[in-house]
Amino acid sequence: MKNEENIKQYTEKVSRIINRYLEKDGWIHRKESENFIDEVEAVLEEDIPPLISSDRYMMAFEVINHIFILIGDIDIEDPDGYLGMLMEQTYDLWMDILEYATEEEREKIFDWFTDHLNGIVPEDMQYYIEEILMEEFFGGGDIKHRLYFIEKMIKKLATEKYFEWNRSYNVGRWSEQYLGLLETQKNSKEKIEQFCREYWDNPTVRKYYINFCKKEKEYEKAVKALDESISLDQDNRELVSDYQKIKKEIYRQQGNREEYIKQLWVLVLDYEDDDLDAYRELRKQYAKKDWMEKREEVFEKFQEDDDHLQKMYREEKLYDRLLESVLKSPGVDALQQYEKVLKKIYPEQILKKYQEEAERMAENTSDRKTYRQIVEILRNMKQIKGGYKIVGEMVKEWKVKYKNRRAMMDELGKL
Repeated sequence: MKNEENIKQYTEKVSRIINRYLEKDGWIHRKESENFIDEVEAVLEEDIPPLISSDRYMMAFEVINHIFILIGDIDIEDPDGYLGMLMEQTYDLWMDILEYATEEEREKIFDWFTDHLNGIVPEDMQYYIEEILMEEFFGGGDIKHRLYFIEKMIKKLATEKYFEWNRSYNVGRWSEQYLGLLETQKNSKEKIEQFCREYWDNPTVRKYYINFCKKEKEYEKAVKALDESISLDQDNRELVSDYQKIKKEIYRQQGNREEYIKQLWVLVLDYEDDDLDAYRELRKQYAKKDWMEKREEVFEKFQEDDDHLQKMYREEKLYDRLLESVLKSPGVDALQQYEKVLKKIYPEQILKKYQEEAERMAENTSDRKTYRQIVEILRNMKQIKGGYKIVGEMVKEWKVKYKNRRAMMDELGKL
């Protein structure tokens, strides 16, 4: 009881400091953050070393941790990095305690650290916990000892009752560390497979297993795991896209041309990529004449997706189709994106589209920001063949039509 009272005495001291600096909006603002951190640092500097020097390591550890949690619970405006300096001091004190702690005490310290890798504290503070785990528990000693601690931590993380995403992320991240270490051991293949199956619900673990199978040239196992992963993670489009790409690469490495091309079609039609890598790869698999027919199948699939269709028209140099699609697109975004390749071939059509959009904007707005955007469009139009004359006529008309719009006249004056 006395020990708890002593700990409370220290934490109340920090709570009083927090209350002094905390504003009504719940923040400690920049102008006070340095002074606040200085006062908390003073508590750590004055009160913790005497506890360590008098062999009260665990009491010192508990006091630090209470302060650590208190700080994590408040919002600090800290662009100058004062909180980082406080965390460095906390880290050094933790290291001092671990230097003297018994094996039993180290186990308790380890348990506290792993208990707090779950989103309880902010991510930038959690970093220091991860660092000390890597340095003190996973970085030294023999590999069996390190594997034991990491596996123990993973088991704890996997059963924690906090947000599913956080749990999955942490289990996956530390499983990668564990499996990488395990892979350096002789005859570890069976243990790797056993561990992966135990945590098969975790996407990161499955990805590790798939890559491990690829390294071992066990392609059938890798494809089977990929198919399971596609089913398990069907709601995560980004993950499934990654799995499909890995399948495609496996078929390519195997020289299985038929399955390789099938997989490319899956990627192109169902998991379109903005950089068109899969599209280009698929095109290379066909003779030019055959591809001209095949690409129409792709275009047909994306009739409702103007953005992707325009990228493919640009790739295929189908400028007439690109122009048609751009002209029917609302606003000027598509026009500006493809103007460079279209204005030399179709200057009149491009100018007409710009003129229509600029006139629509002018008619429906009265704020200076939009007027500036209109002027940028007009400047751009002047760089296109025939644009100088059209812009001159537009401005002349607007100066009469919108003469009472002061902001607009001001911005047009800058043209």
